[in-house]
Amino acid sequence: MEMGSVPMKDVMMTKEKIKVHVDKYFGDFHVLQNIHFTIAENEFVCIVGPSGCGKTVLLQIIAGLIPPTKGQVTMDGEPIDPAKQNVSFVFQEPSCLPWRTLWNDIKFGLEIKGYSQDEIQERVKKIIEIVGLTGFERYYPHQISGGMKQRVAIARAFVTQPDLLLMDEPFGHLDAQTRYYMQMEILRIWEQMKRTVIFVTNNVEEAVYLGERVFVLSPPPAIIKAEIPIKLQRPRDLTDQKFLSIRKEITVFYEVMI
Repeated sequence: MEMGSVPMKDVMMTKEKIKVHVDKYFGDFHVLQNIHFTIAENEFVCIVGPSGCGKTVLLQIIAGLIPPTKGQVTMDGEPIDPAKQNVSFVFQEPSCLPWRTLWNDIKFGLEIKGYSQDEIQERVKKIIEIVGLTGFERYYPHQISGGMKQRVAIARAFVTQPDLLLMDEPFGHLDAQTRYYMQMEILRIWEQMKRTVIFVTNNVEEAVYLGERVFVLSPPPAIIKAEIPIKLQRPRDLTDQKFLSIRKEITVFYEVMI
């Protein structure tokens, strides 16, 4: 067994949350080929792969935003449907609403879902405390940094208490120091609130730092080239030999594919 790996039976002892088995074509272009995996409830999974391999397309299919050409995605045994199930999506670029204060931006999803004002007040106040935005409630997006804007996006995603949280390279545009800080923050929030997370990234180190498992996609037509369970204590040390060995293991797949 590779260093850092853990038997799959240990990973999947908890309840199965998400099941994916899809193909995707755009015209004659075969983007995703026989992508097949399951994710446990409250598991944090990372997906990595070369640029243009279809990671974002896969995430959009899982979210129910676009249909697969073949196959399906299920949540709790039911076909994925964002109109019926609670799915949140955090995009790479900051998605703050420029005309809304941070408080009003974060509560936007709750308003759409028809929550009472008392419930909105309670949830927004709590998530603002959790993500460390207390004192900035009345600020507008142009008044805050890129890292804080991503905190707003994360707060807006978590405040609805989603059954599934999808994150598409959410820290890709941040500088290295802010990115590392946001990685620690998302883990802290996830460990506190426990939600099922699928996190797409181009950064192998980020995937090993965050994920309980890492899926490696090949160039199109993309297949799952490797599935690597990770068993490292949290918080993870980026200089630890086991961490470096797992990172190297994944990086080798990149070198073979490029």
